[in-house]
Amino acid sequence: MPSSRNRPPATRLALRLDEVARPLALIAASGEIEFANRALAEWLGVSASDLIGITCRYHSSSTSQPLESLAAAICPPPQAFAGSAAEATVQVPSIDTARRLVARVQFIPLHHDSTAGPILALLTPEAAGEASPAPASEALELHAELQRFRQRVFRDRTAAMLGKS
Repeated sequence: MPSSRNRPPATRLALRLDEVARPLALIAASGEIEFANRALAEWLGVSASDLIGITCRYHSSSTSQPLESLAAAICPPPQAFAGSAAEATVQVPSIDTARRLVARVQFIPLHHDSTAGPILALLTPEAAGEASPAPASEALELHAELQRFRQRVFRDRTAAMLGKS
C-alpha cells in the first residue's frame, strides 16, 4: 500500500475531506456536485458516489427523481454562484420519508472575484424544531420560501397522489 506522501495531493485532500464529520459538498459553477463526503451521504441516506455528477437545479417539483430532489435541496442561492458567501436553511426531502432533514448551510465560493467557480457547501444539521435565523437578503428570503414550499409539497405528497388518481 503506498504511503500518503506518494499519493497525489488531490487524492490526499479528497481522503481528508471524506473523513470530516460535518456534511459537506463541493458544487461546480455549473451546479454539478463534484464531491460529497461520507458524512453528507450518511445524513442523506444515499451513497456519496450516487451524488457525484448530479446537477443542483433549484425547482419546486416533487415529482423529480429522488437524487435530483436531494441535489435541488442543497442548491446554493444565486449570490453564492455570483461569488458572495451565503447562508441558508435547507429542508431536504429524505429518501426515508419518516425523517425530516433540516440543516443550516454555509455556501462558500472558492474564487475571489465575480467569475464563476466552485462552491463549498458546509452543512450543520439541525434538531427538529430548532429555530433558524431570518435570511439577510431578498434573494435568500426567496430561496428560503422555495425551500418551505418544497417541504410542504414533500410532506403532503400522499395527498397530491390521491388527488391526481
